[in-house]
Amino acid sequence: MNSDDNVFKQRALAILRVIEGSEEVSQRDIAERIDSSLGTTNQALKVLIDEGVVRAEGVTTSKGKRGFLYHLTPQGLEERFRLTRDYLNWRKQEVQAISQEIETLEAELNRVNR
Repeated sequence: MNSDDNVFKQRALAILRVIEGSEEVSQRDIAERIDSSLGTTNQALKVLIDEGVVRAEGVTTSKGKRGFLYHLTPQGLEERFRLTRDYLNWRKQEVQAISQEIETLEAELNRVNR
């Protein structure tokens, strides 16, 4: 998995988690909750909508402005679980790599301190 792909998957998972946990959520709400710019969130949502993972519902706000609310599709729910599984596996691999590095560094220090 390349770095850009990994970043997108992390962002997509964060977006899907926000949408799944909210009855009504706007693009701005999502961006704030995942600590991302509105433009970056917009790009990711476009991809998720194009892939059929998220459905956008057009609404008019109380101030008369047009906007969208976002909902997971059944495919989106499956994608959310797949991304969660992949992310968890990736993080576990990171923990293993860090643990190995710690062991190596400790061994180096032990050799120096003798």
